[in-house]
Amino acid sequence: MQGVPAPRVLACEDAPGPLDRAFMVMERLPGRPQMVADFPRVVLELPRFVTLSRRHAAAMHMVHALDAQPLLDAFAAAGIDRRAAGPEHWLVAAEATIEKWAFDGLRPGLEWLRAHRPDDPPRLSICHGDFFGANILEVRGRVTGILDWNLVTVADPAFDVGGQLAAAEMSPILAPPPIQLIATGIGQLLARRLRAAYAKFAMLEGENVRYYAIMRAFTELAFKLGLEAESRATGVERRMPTWRPTQCARYILKHTGARIDF
Repeated sequence: MQGVPAPRVLACEDAPGPLDRAFMVMERLPGRPQMVADFPRVVLELPRFVTLSRRHAAAMHMVHALDAQPLLDAFAAAGIDRRAAGPEHWLVAAEATIEKWAFDGLRPGLEWLRAHRPDDPPRLSICHGDFFGANILEVRGRVTGILDWNLVTVADPAFDVGGQLAAAEMSPILAPPPIQLIATGIGQLLARRLRAAYAKFAMLEGENVRYYAIMRAFTELAFKLGLEAESRATGVERRMPTWRPTQCARYILKHTGARIDF
């Protein structure tokens, strides 16, 4: 994709077929993840954290420097309008979850995000949407693949940077409580370093970065609660993301003053 290594899709079905579910077969790319966040493997990754923020920022900027117009043209050809290709899509999805499961206690967060939406910069970028280390493959520090583009969004680069700051600051990994506390402390350090490392490539509006960090916490909270509600209603177990709704709610309260109840 414009020089950025990404796996080619070899076969794709978006509806149940021979495998009884949607599936995608992609090219296998060389390399190892930039960071593995699963416990206990994450402990073995600690020596690589010294350079992680610099490598992470470089990979992000490589994608953000791409021309977004070909992607917008592809969206248009597929019947996806400009609004659905941008950050507003994720608020619409969160609102649909709120309405479906009567999560009225989440509305203060949604209202804050709608009221404080920042203006777009003159140039919008291709944003990955889930740009954490496990989706970046490397060989000896060189990026060999960017994976999992299902959340791709055309937006201010702050959308990606803020989203990853929220992820690092809350460090949603499955681990015993003492390990979670350690991981959160390390994640907050990594967040500060990532912000500083990205600034060497491009300057972003601090309030925009903060806004998209809050959006990430809110949309992850709504998504997790929606999956839990669906699982209870259908009796079908779903693979759950590791984000903790109570932690997301505290994060939103701290940065906005909006109290989330669920």
